[in-house]
Amino acid sequence: MKQRVMSFTDTGCSLPTFETWMSWPGKNVTLEEKRVQMREIVWNGESCFLKVCAFESAEFAMRQWLHGRRAISSPELEAINLIALQKAGFDVVPVPVAGTAYQWGKISQGFLVTRAVNGIGLDQDLLMSTNARRRELLQCYGRLIARLHRLNYYESLRCTDVLVDDDRLVLLDRTTLPVMLNLLGRSLAVRKSILRGAYRNRRVGVKLDVSDIDNLCAGYANVDPGMVNVIRKALLAVYTASIKL
Repeated sequence: MKQRVMSFTDTGCSLPTFETWMSWPGKNVTLEEKRVQMREIVWNGESCFLKVCAFESAEFAMRQWLHGRRAISSPELEAINLIALQKAGFDVVPVPVAGTAYQWGKISQGFLVTRAVNGIGLDQDLLMSTNARRRELLQCYGRLIARLHRLNYYESLRCTDVLVDDDRLVLLDRTTLPVMLNLLGRSLAVRKSILRGAYRNRRVGVKLDVSDIDNLCAGYANVDPGMVNVIRKALLAVYTASIKL
């Protein structure tokens, strides 16, 4: 098995081996995907999170090949996406190291280490906030989604993917590649992204009324007014059952 460990910052120490990272002990954090584990660990004297993927699908590798890229593990791709978004001006969780293992020339496993960041999940902040704070958060959330879409990142952005640190919205992950699309393709991709994000947000208790949807759309419109009708219709499609219009 061929393995590689990539450093994205100056860690100030030698890096452990791939096998050491994959078996690093820590407190397990529950994720939806059973093939992926998240552990709270301490490394190099710092609190970190270790994401370990024990199995990578052939479909995931194929999508990367179709983009003309060498296939890497989903955790390492996530690291590369976060670094790229940081360079584009986004607040992201610090990424010191990630890695990929290959078996018979195909990706098989991977890991990602991120440093712990102070803050609270956007989903929790929305549930506890005052009306004024909630309005501000939803507008910031809408702007963040629009900025990602403008850079062709159409992966759904759940509230649980975002940490609120004072007035900053910090991205915790992005696992798919950006995709260049024409206008019709963008409209469909934006709609799909918003629908998936809304359904997943609703599952963790984030409910939006008409005023909330207006605030989120107002934030999105600050960045990309041309897609506001698309996202508003998508949000209403998810929440309309519990909203009296």
